Amino acid sequence: MIQAGIPADALLPLFTLLGVLDADHSRALDIRGPGFQDIGMDEARLLDALAAAQAGEDDAAMDVLEHWLPLVALCIAAAAARDLGAALARAGLWLPGGRSGAGFGWPVLMAAE
Repeated sequence: MIQAGIPADALLPLFTLLGVLDADHSRALDIRGPGFQDIGMDEARLLDALAAAQAGEDDAAMDVLEHWLPLVALCIAAAAARDLGAALARAGLWLPGGRSGAGFGWPVLMAAE
């Protein structure tokens, strides 16, 4: 990840966020590997939440994350999303978008949920 320009201080919040999502999830998350041309629906939602958190739109980030999580896990995930967004911003890496509810136009392969 360091070679991709992702700062080392982004790793802990990233692993925390993914761990909370995975630990509290009843199905496999639709997150695709680098060989895929498009991203999955869960991956797009996660990027929406991160972009909103990075833009200081905590309510929008929470709206996206609550799709998966109960309240306690939601609080942990939201804090990790804020920390991850801040670490990426410090490295000059900004996710595109605005208000999460408006969508960001990520190229998504629509899969049945």
